[in-house]
Amino acid sequence: VSKQLMQQKMQGLQKEVNGFMEKTVQDNEGTFAAKVINANIEPDLPTEADIPMLPNGKKDSTYIFRYYKAHFFDNLDFSDERMLRTPFLQTKLDKYFTDLVYQVADSVINDCNRVLTLSKQNSEVYRYVLWFTTNKYETTEIVGLDAVFIHLAENFYLKDADWLDSTQRAKFQERVSILKPLQTGKVFPDLTVYDLDGKERKVANSKGDYTVVVFYSPDCGHCKDSAPELVKFYEEYKNQGIQIFNISTDYEPEKIKKFVSEYKTGDLINAWDAKGNYYFRNAFDVYSTPTTYVLDAQKRIVGKRIPVEELGRFLEFQKRKAEQPMNKGK
Repeated sequence: VSKQLMQQKMQGLQKEVNGFMEKTVQDNEGTFAAKVINANIEPDLPTEADIPMLPNGKKDSTYIFRYYKAHFFDNLDFSDERMLRTPFLQTKLDKYFTDLVYQVADSVINDCNRVLTLSKQNSEVYRYVLWFTTNKYETTEIVGLDAVFIHLAENFYLKDADWLDSTQRAKFQERVSILKPLQTGKVFPDLTVYDLDGKERKVANSKGDYTVVVFYSPDCGHCKDSAPELVKFYEEYKNQGIQIFNISTDYEPEKIKKFVSEYKTGDLINAWDAKGNYYFRNAFDVYSTPTTYVLDAQKRIVGKRIPVEELGRFLEFQKRKAEQPMNKGK
């Protein structure tokens, strides 16, 4: 059976299902059951004949996808808060943000704005959708999406969330003030630390094509486990323009020296905040250790919280990205 024939059969079946659901909605108009069924009706897709031609004479291969995305929420009633007590609102949001949204910050922000605007038809639905999008992108592991949480906090929580009390609002404000200077793409904030010989070390003065900044605690079990991986990574990449600042969040030089000796990190720049200039949790969002930052030659943040064991793969990805023609000369 040809692929085209299979697609035609699938489309036929989908039309039958949609037709049955639409009739059920009509027969039960005005009931909540009808709303629930309607929410699950897929948009009718354009036929092959409806697809527009591009200037080069070929059909627009993205047209159906863009149409489907644009009409994805057409049948969902955002004004009815009873939808919150069904699984369908969350299912729709999950599918939209996982399968239909391009995972770069600008695109995600535009789509969050779109869905949040739709949800403002009901205050409880709006509150849920704002929680959903914020939760999804505050905890995402996709590099570069930290700007999404900052946007949602500044433009929605701190402007429209009248359910927040002063303490909750202050927490959002504090989180934004911590994260804003540390966004992917921004120049890493000034950081001056001291090595175990008392020599001043500035991250801004690193000569590396890439600089990795690792905040660790000598008492942290995960830091001890990952230290051999960090040393291995440095050995593998030290001739490829890598510098590593291994910065202790503790203030006991003897503990740091013991860690350096035991885990053989002596070839790294082992340093600490000898003058007590920083509260690392606020200045560099170090709420757990190890916390890593990867910086390019201009000291712009290109990666955050990359697991130590993933640094090699991440660096190779960054180098490939930098070698792409569109990035040359930037």
